[in-house]
Amino acid sequence: MNYSFKKVFVAACFGMLSFGMVMITIGSLLPELMNKFEMGSIAAGVLTSLLPVGILSGSLLFGPIADRYGYKWLMIISALLEAIGVI
Repeated sequence: MNYSFKKVFVAACFGMLSFGMVMITIGSLLPELMNKFEMGSIAAGVLTSLLPVGILSGSLLFGPIADRYGYKWLMIISALLEAIGVI
């Protein structure tokens, strides 16, 4: 199998970019969400903690699947679901 470090690096950069975009979006929308749903600071903290927990659990659940069947379709589906979630 031909392993291209440049492609892997670019994919990792796009992954970090999309994670950062989602975290910034949550941070900027958090005051509005707190007002709309009448959340306290603890509930808001739990809400913002769900994203990293979801990323960790997704890595643990889908890591073995990606190792067995490859990353291409998992990354395509994940990117589409993330785009739908951001919209």
